[in-house]
Amino acid sequence: MTAKRALIVDDSKSARVVLSRLLEKHNLEVETRESAEGALEYLEQHRPDVIFMDHVMPGMDGLSAVQLIKKDPGIASIPILMYTSQEGAIYADAAKASGADGILPKQMSPSDITDVLIRLKVIPARTPVSAPAATAAEGAPAVVVAPVLSAADIRASVEPLVREQAVELRRHLTASLDGLSIKVAADIARQIENAAADVVRRLTPPPPEPVRPPSRPWLLICALFLALGGAAALGMLVLRGQNERVGLRATVDRQAAALTAALAAAAPAASVPSAPWPTERHQLGYGEAPFTAARVAQLASWLNTLEQRGFVGTARVVVSVADYCLTGNPGDGYEVAPSDMPVSGCDLRGSPADEIRTSIQREPPALNALVSAITERTHGEIDARVAYAKASGYPATGASAGQWNAAAIKGHYVEFVAQPRNP
Repeated sequence: MTAKRALIVDDSKSARVVLSRLLEKHNLEVETRESAEGALEYLEQHRPDVIFMDHVMPGMDGLSAVQLIKKDPGIASIPILMYTSQEGAIYADAAKASGADGILPKQMSPSDITDVLIRLKVIPARTPVSAPAATAAEGAPAVVVAPVLSAADIRASVEPLVREQAVELRRHLTASLDGLSIKVAADIARQIENAAADVVRRLTPPPPEPVRPPSRPWLLICALFLALGGAAALGMLVLRGQNERVGLRATVDRQAAALTAALAAAAPAASVPSAPWPTERHQLGYGEAPFTAARVAQLASWLNTLEQRGFVGTARVVVSVADYCLTGNPGDGYEVAPSDMPVSGCDLRGSPADEIRTSIQREPPALNALVSAITERTHGEIDARVAYAKASGYPATGASAGQWNAAAIKGHYVEFVAQPRNP
């Protein structure tokens, strides 16, 4: 019998992992996508038996994606379950109006998953256990003999159930904490963005006020007379200078020849290098966001320095992302591996904190406002751009985790680089 498939659409990596584990307990094959656009591309070639759709995602949100799916006759029959951290009848009505077949909370329990899968006929309903056949003669009273169980038998029967419930409780708590941490991080990021935007406004100089035209016509008349007088005087000077121009040209030619000869005879002077444009590098720690409010303020100060010095070119903001040697798992989280452990023993070489950040957390509105403001204010003479690069220079795989993470720390930074435009 072919196993049924479920599609999970969520921009949170931890939420996808937790929900996948709950669905795999029902023998479902699980596919995941981190955006609504990626889910629509997947549905062009595949037909899952059920879709779990998050509500709030970067780009297209879950409600819009559900509406597009239900408008396609080829995939409209696939049941869709929406889930979100929001509460209230308004969201439930909007989800049902878009075509969703069910609504679940963000921190759903295993029983919620089981009930909704049975209701949508994705998995079969539980079959009640039939009563044992009567062994006594018809009409005779049935005698029930209770089995005699020892303490060891009872312990052996109960311990697996307790362990299973403990695992489920731990996964549920992990998912709840992930949702709470995301909400707290979003609130903190919003406060930081407001503070950073205020700093940018204070550091950005006000635009020059436009020159007002003269409000009295007699000023224009006086300026016209002065211009005519200046033109007449200039004409007289031109006529007078025509006679002197021939002699002056001969004198200039003689002086130019003498200067050329003197320069040829003299030793070439050493070229004086121009002062380099300022470059800044700010190291990042493991899990540290590249564009905090303080970092945006540093970038604003650096861009103002370039503008005041008359810089023309590209102001590159390079984020170098490093892969750390880590131990742990997606459910419990990761931490930096001990220094004496070999690199081959790492559970993961990467940076999970950078992977789970949304696009708004990676590049906050204060950063985008600063980059747009400097480009618009200088009329494109300063072209500010944000770029990402992978760090390099790691040791060989036979090195220790301490040596590997030392290279990762060195290669994890944000750098401001000024590249002048060729004349």
